[in-house]
Amino acid sequence: MKLKYLAILVLYLISFSAFGCSCAPYSKDPSEAVLEAYSSSTAVVLATAESIEKVKTTNPWGKGEVDSYEYDVEITHFISLRSWKGSHGKNFYTRIITNCCMCGLKFTEEETYLLYLDGPHDNGYYSTSTCSRTVNLERAETDIKILDALTPDQLVKWKARPKIVNEDLF
Repeated sequence: MKLKYLAILVLYLISFSAFGCSCAPYSKDPSEAVLEAYSSSTAVVLATAESIEKVKTTNPWGKGEVDSYEYDVEITHFISLRSWKGSHGKNFYTRIITNCCMCGLKFTEEETYLLYLDGPHDNGYYSTSTCSRTVNLERAETDIKILDALTPDQLVKWKARPKIVNEDLF
């Protein structure tokens, strides 16, 4: 009888994963994973979250369509400290949907992050997600060392890879 309840509990817990954010895995080799993330991002930057504006919207993608559901969105103003890729300027903004299961990252004011960004999109904002390698500074040491050691040959190899981003989402 206990085995039956255990099996039901396991199936119940597994079912929740179907509703969560699902990301394609990066390579297990850290250098390859950083190169994959670098190549699929339009900007890679170390930046500090200066301010965060939390808004609710029924227009999550900013393209004129209105949804009946209200979305939580965070618009974060970043100040660039160092850049490995992209022309984002000293000040730039991200616009992230933070509702459950949308893969949105929540940032903290005055914290520094290594950001792997897409954009800017038509609305002028960059985006990132929990599926990217974006992390706070405390967890970025390995990636920063790898980014600092990138050679032109490595960059040429990885620039040719196709970018897999659904631009309709932004």
